[in-house]
This record gives sequence, C-alpha cells and structure tokens, in this order.
Amino acid sequence: ENFSLDSRDEKALGDALVKLLTSDKNGDVQSKAQKSLEMFVTKISEKQLKKILSKLRDIALNPDEREKREISTFGISTVIKFSPYDMHATICETLLETMILTLKESKEQDIKYSCLDTINEILQRFGDELVGYHEILKAVSLPNLSSNRNNNRKAAIQIIAKLSNIIEDNLFKDLVLQLIENTKEDNVTSVAVRS
Repeated sequence: ENFSLDSRDEKALGDALVKLLTSDKNGDVQSKAQKSLEMFVTKISEKQLKKILSKLRDIALNPDEREKREISTFGISTVIKFSPYDMHATICETLLETMILTLKESKEQDIKYSCLDTINEILQRFGDELVGYHEILKAVSLPNLSSNRNNNRKAAIQIIAKLSNIIEDNLFKDLVLQLIENTKEDNVTSVAVRS
C-alpha cells in the first residue's frame, strides 16, 4: 500500500503492465496485469499516467491492432476508474480530443465503439468537469444512434443519457429538438427511432 517508485522504475513497470495487458495471450496474465494496473495508477505521476493512457489509446484506435482493441479499451477504462480524481484533466486531455476526432473520421465500427465506450467511462467519472466538451460530445454521439451496430447505438444512448443529466438547459433543449427531428427524417429506420 505505501510504496513509491522513482520515475525510471515507474516507466519500466508501466511499460511492462501495458505489454502484459495487451500482448500476452493468457487470460490469467491479462487479468493479473489489469488488477495490477488498478493499484499502479493510484500511485504514479501524472506524466506516467499520460504515457500509459497514450499507449493504450493508440493501440485501441489502431486499425491494424484489431485483436488488441478490446483489451486496450478495457485497460483505458481501468485507468479512468481507478486513477485519483485530481488527475481528471490529464485523463481528459489525453483521451477526449483524439476520441472525438476518431468518431468524426473513422469508418470502422469497432474503433467507433472503443471511442464511445471510453467517452462513457469519462462522462461517468468526470462529467461535471467537462462543461466545455458537452456540446461536441452531444454532436459526435447523435449520429451513432443510427449505427448498424447495436453496441454503438447502446453506447451513444448512454452518452446522451449521461449528458442529459449534466448539460445546461439550452443544450438540453437542443438535444431534445435534434432527437425529435431525427425521428422525422424520411430515411430513418425503425431501429434509429427506437434508439
């Protein structure tokens, strides 16, 4: 419980945990790496936290790393959940801009799901701290309500539900109007209406 590492040891241990989590094929090893990551992120510097998040984010969003995407996204979720709350600015700075840009540009539904899932985790933990992001998060989530993938629709619904509880009244009004307008479009599917 009361341990500390110098920056070199922090980096070495962080690199080892990310490698075990994302590269080892043994589920037990990955599980132990994830549990170790839970404890590790409570004790490390912001600089090291940012490095770990950047590595996991880059793996999760890399189209060539499909087999590592789910476990990398799970690793990101672990870091978000267990990091000290006062590191929220570093977490959001490291993840949100890239996730938003990827949601706008990527055509790969798996990558979009990783972004939506991560944004959900960030909103769950730090939503009130993200006032400057509320509008753009609403904007990038709405198109995913008509995704052909159930997981993506569900994640977008969760984001919108979380946002509806914390956004300012004018943004909430815009959100409701956009949702109503989306149901009136000619090419809207029954799945999109249900979403």
